[in-house]
Amino acid sequence: MKAPQKIAEAIGASGCYFLSILHLESLIDGGSVDPFDAYNIATARGYMREDCYILDPAAVLGFFNRDKWEVFHATPEYLPKPGELEILRFERVTPGMTYSHFVVGDGKGAVAFDPYGVSRTVRDGALVSKRIFKRKEA
Repeated sequence: MKAPQKIAEAIGASGCYFLSILHLESLIDGGSVDPFDAYNIATARGYMREDCYILDPAAVLGFFNRDKWEVFHATPEYLPKPGELEILRFERVTPGMTYSHFVVGDGKGAVAFDPYGVSRTVRDGALVSKRIFKRKEA
């Protein structure tokens, strides 16, 4: 288990997709998941690397609400169908660097939740893709 300050450092540096998935969980179940506990679970189970790179987003979401999920990448123009949830990926290109940031979408491509508050990458960048989460058919 990683020390809390090291976990906070990892989440703060590159945990926007992770925190967006946890926010989806709060929308589904109405509760909240402690990000420190979730970090330890997700890394121990191999769903996420220690640097918060998500290896299995469906498993991260499914672990906390016990549903089976699937995730697919979509274009910025894709409109989620009923029951689908979206996470948006923005990019901001500067000389020598491309920044990316994930946020929860409102189903119409607008930001519903930004783990950073108001991200400069969202404000000054462009929506480049979506991650669409949907429950697996039984």
